Amino acid sequence: MSLPDHNPSQSTIDELVRAMRTIRHIKHPARMVASDLTPSERHLLQSVAALIEGQGAARPGDVAARTRIRPSAVTPTIASLEARGLVRRQADPSDRRAVNIVLTDEGQATSARIRAAVEAQLVGLADRLGDADAREFARLVTLVADYFIEVNQPSLTEDSASVGDGCA
Repeated sequence: MSLPDHNPSQSTIDELVRAMRTIRHIKHPARMVASDLTPSERHLLQSVAALIEGQGAARPGDVAARTRIRPSAVTPTIASLEARGLVRRQADPSDRRAVNIVLTDEGQATSARIRAAVEAQLVGLADRLGDADAREFARLVTLVADYFIEVNQPSLTEDSASVGDGCA
């Protein structure tokens, strides 16, 4: 990572610190509808659902890539979701050596509740901000996320499975 071309003022840094602290304390809507799941479990459940919807199957490696979590950290979370009856492993019909992760009926219902809760709050946010500000907010959040992914990529470890909590 290269150093910035300019030095931001201390007041700018202070405002960013306050904003980041505020964001950390926001209760995510997914937590309200699936409070018995950990953030990692909710995140992986939504990632599995998105992969199945997008490509028809969710292999553990695909889930790891989508969530930017090492495969060795994804495996225990998938096992936990399986123990809760939300996903199950099944042999890939086109490659018997491979395993797909599929949602159970309960997993589909939980994923749908999470998605609905997240989307309802995002509709409310977009309504409050207005279309132009909502798009600008999305653009800025993407820039922030990309920045932190870039600067923290070398530090992604197995304990990074605890990040993320949303609609994939």
